[in-house]
Amino acid sequence: MGIRRIFRITGILLLSGLTLLLVLIGSIQIQQHIFRAHAERLYGEIMSLQLLKTPGSDVERILSHWGNSLHRAGDCASGNCTLRVGVIAVAWPARYDFFTRRWWLVEHYPSIGGRMGTYGADLAIVNGVVARKSFYVDMQNISAADALGKRYWYSRTGLIQSLSSFRGYVSFECGRPNPAHPEYCVTNAFDCWKECTTENVYFTAFASPEDVARLTRFNFDCMTRWSPCEHVSDILPAASEEYEAEYKKRAALPRAAREEADNAWLNQEWLLAREAENVVIADVLSIREKQQFAIRYWEVRLRLVERLKGARDWKRGNLRDMPAAVDFPMGPPEALATIHAGTRFLVMYDWPSPAKAFGIDPNGVQLLNDANLAAVRFGIARDYEAGMPTTHW
Repeated sequence: MGIRRIFRITGILLLSGLTLLLVLIGSIQIQQHIFRAHAERLYGEIMSLQLLKTPGSDVERILSHWGNSLHRAGDCASGNCTLRVGVIAVAWPARYDFFTRRWWLVEHYPSIGGRMGTYGADLAIVNGVVARKSFYVDMQNISAADALGKRYWYSRTGLIQSLSSFRGYVSFECGRPNPAHPEYCVTNAFDCWKECTTENVYFTAFASPEDVARLTRFNFDCMTRWSPCEHVSDILPAASEEYEAEYKKRAALPRAAREEADNAWLNQEWLLAREAENVVIADVLSIREKQQFAIRYWEVRLRLVERLKGARDWKRGNLRDMPAAVDFPMGPPEALATIHAGTRFLVMYDWPSPAKAFGIDPNGVQLLNDANLAAVRFGIARDYEAGMPTTHW
């Protein structure tokens, strides 16, 4: 075989291989751009739905084109149901056996522009209108080889979700609403600000449209750019920037100032009421000093006057004994001086029964007057989900 022929065959093979590679890369890029376009479309549809305003029938019509990707639970015809849309960038599970035997294909997929990830949305329709909505993007990346030559997949996730209160969320930031922006919270799963795996934005129906639009803006370039998005700040840039700034600002405060800032929300009755699971009006019938081990405390006997929120296990007129000022063994807090037979209080608490409510947070127990009652009713109204049926996502 002549040298020229060898070169010609080699050239043909190289050209064929290059052509196949370009075709593969091109097809992957087409797939990624379609994936991105669909994600942007779903995001736009979810953000166009107005909480407490958009009818459930409109939601079904808007999302109907998602076909088999749209899943329903409950009775949408009666106006109470949940809807979910979930899409996977590459359906690896459908070819799981094939790729587990050819793992090198999976490892090199990102090297030729492939991006593995998912996006999706959840909606709750209650009493015929949109009551809750969320949208997320999760992008999968593969690490560089470690000392043993192994590579690992990791994810970066951005989530935006509406809530009517931040009650029950263990995140430090959301558990203590910021009075500067009580209608939204930016946080992550581990209260970190370096190399975080997730970024979460929670907002209420009363957050300003400008804040919601700014914080919930996703960077969909992560689905099509050649270099992968390695940080959550790449996925939700504005939210990550605000979270990091607030984290650093708080960390720079002296301890006393930091504690004061963390507890500032406790001075706002409407926020206390919005975040509390239970709010009642109760009369004080008696108070007496008690002791358990080395701790002295005062036990207050209360009679329920009115349930304003929750407290379904406490019937009107029923009596309850609760410890007051458990955290003050040397004497009662200032509020305790006003607790005596014949007084009427607002009691806000998060337990099924109001045990320890006075001692754990004196701000949650207030002598009833017209001003704080109006503020509490305002806060309760903001927690619109409290009176709705439980929704399962």
